[in-house]
Amino acid sequence: MRNWIKAPRQAFTPAQLRSVIENLGLLVSVRRPLFVAQAIERNLRADAATYSVDWTGLFQGEDPRERRAFTDPVAGRREIAGDLTAARERLRAAGVHDFEVDGPMRLPLWFAIGANFSSTAGFTVSARARDGIWSSAAAPSERKDLEILLPAATSTELVGRPWGVSVSFATDISEDVDEFLAEAHPDAYHIGVRLPAPGRSALAGLPHARAVIFQLRDELRVLRRKLRPSELHLFLAMPAACALLLGNAWDRMPPTWTYWDLGLPGQYAQAVKVGN
Repeated sequence: MRNWIKAPRQAFTPAQLRSVIENLGLLVSVRRPLFVAQAIERNLRADAATYSVDWTGLFQGEDPRERRAFTDPVAGRREIAGDLTAARERLRAAGVHDFEVDGPMRLPLWFAIGANFSSTAGFTVSARARDGIWSSAAAPSERKDLEILLPAATSTELVGRPWGVSVSFATDISEDVDEFLAEAHPDAYHIGVRLPAPGRSALAGLPHARAVIFQLRDELRVLRRKLRPSELHLFLAMPAACALLLGNAWDRMPPTWTYWDLGLPGQYAQAVKVGN
């Protein structure tokens, strides 16, 4: 600035001025609207968020690592459903239809937020992942490599029964879900969904994630037409951003219960329900 003042009068085109500002490190990027949902612990970004909710009081445990289930499940679900309805109405009224979501929270809430702000309702959602921001506006790749394992039974035996769907991206949870369903929902049949090598690098990035999200949804839709399940019990092992985008795409699906992973083999608890 001192050099500009000392120099003779100069004229800058908009492109030149932008280049000068960038070179000086003064360019401020456009701030994306932000929705912060605090469940495991509080998030300092909530103070600057477009909209925020605090659900930390709904969960058992003092340490964030222990907060894996509701203290009062009925009251917790009611409060979260009410808060998400209010947030959707408030953001829509403000003309906000594309925003970032931040936590910290566990996967069922990421999924539920995506479902409440679905693409069908006209929303685009995004979240931070290891390789940058993942947005539901991103185009999918052609890599649809999900393996979907169906139970060994005839269609007649399966019509009208509930589903248990385990989605193994970050780790293989199929045996844990088998154990849980045998005890808690013996009438449900288990559909195992997995990538070829579940793990930290199983998803090759956002386009791959979008591709397998649509593959999962579309194949379950086809199966639903044949089997007419009463409801769906969904168990997730994936990055948080992927759970958000899966929820955003979860349209024309059976009423869906999500589940808290309680941190022990085969142990889950009902989290929140999506759909009627």
